[in-house]
Amino acid sequence: MAVHMITLFSALVGLYVIVRLILPARMNGFLKAVLSLLVLAGAEKLLLIRALYGTMGAFMPQPVQMAAGFLHAAVFILFLLTLARDAVLLALWPFRRKARRRTIFYGKRERRTASGLGAVALTLAALLLTGYGMKEALRVPTVREVRVQVPGLPPALDGLRIAQLTDLHIGPVFNGIWLADVVARTDSLNPDLIVITGDVVDGSPSRLAPDIAPLADLRAAQGVYLVPGNHEYYSGLQQWLPVFRQMGIKTLLNENALLTVRGTPLALAGVTDKAASRWGLEGPDPQKALAGIPEGVTRILLAHRPALAPDSAAAGASLQLSGHTHGGLVLPLSPVVKAFNGGFVSGAYTVAGMPLYVSNGAGLWGGTPLRLFVPSEITLITLRGNAPSAE
Repeated sequence: MAVHMITLFSALVGLYVIVRLILPARMNGFLKAVLSLLVLAGAEKLLLIRALYGTMGAFMPQPVQMAAGFLHAAVFILFLLTLARDAVLLALWPFRRKARRRTIFYGKRERRTASGLGAVALTLAALLLTGYGMKEALRVPTVREVRVQVPGLPPALDGLRIAQLTDLHIGPVFNGIWLADVVARTDSLNPDLIVITGDVVDGSPSRLAPDIAPLADLRAAQGVYLVPGNHEYYSGLQQWLPVFRQMGIKTLLNENALLTVRGTPLALAGVTDKAASRWGLEGPDPQKALAGIPEGVTRILLAHRPALAPDSAAAGASLQLSGHTHGGLVLPLSPVVKAFNGGFVSGAYTVAGMPLYVSNGAGLWGGTPLRLFVPSEITLITLRGNAPSAE
């Protein structure tokens, strides 16, 4: 169902650009046909890759992958720019109509020339924004420091530092060299605990073994914990579980671990992802994940998707940490991404008294390697009690 929705939306994006930008432009029919096919190919890049390779997460040579990603992103940005232009034109239409009746100098030829120049300007803007957006997407993320006030947090846990990594998407685009830099930057923070909230891999262990190896170098006094995202299921979660275990990473599947920090108990719980049901596996269950934890113990729940927050709060979680949204990818699209993720997209929220933090993520799915004004992040979370200590 999701694939069909993506295909339909991509087709609408391509057709809109063609009808509103290419067809009205002053150029010969052959060039219009070539550009129209290029736009459709860019818009339907994921469908074409799926038709050729049987999967949208195909491993193509990196230069081909990047070129295809650039074209796909450029068409998408061009669609947004064209849509914005048309919205402005629609708002100005009554005034332009009056002005047109008062002049005799603005003929058909001039209108077509202006239309052509506008199309060129929008295309150049789209290419520049795509180049910038891809550069932002592919860089090693900076550290974002966040303080989260947790109700009822014991004084001994005040100041606990948690490094959160999410949406690494190691695969065709984000490789081992990039991951080694991310791991080194994370370790340099000297966190008490490291958590990984899903979408770590895009591919099988046999294909990604060298690229994923740097994860074994993650170090924290209280250990490294992981919950799966939807892409772990697409990539064969059961094959990945022993790999993560060999790396010293503990995977939480609707279960919890009781830690002792500065002599005080702390429960860390994690849930599966709803994509599990497609493979006949157990879906996310906050109640089960938090079961058996002694009364009064602070409970941190890891869940890939932030939309689970109301259920987590109802189950008694003290804090939920999530990813999945990539922060919305492109700033103007944040409201759309928010609508599809339970009203959450980036940063801190409070849900029924429970704090929720949604990270923008460190990487991106290689199908659309683009970030515009939504920076990637390695998140360093400092826990604070009801009365934060002075600094």
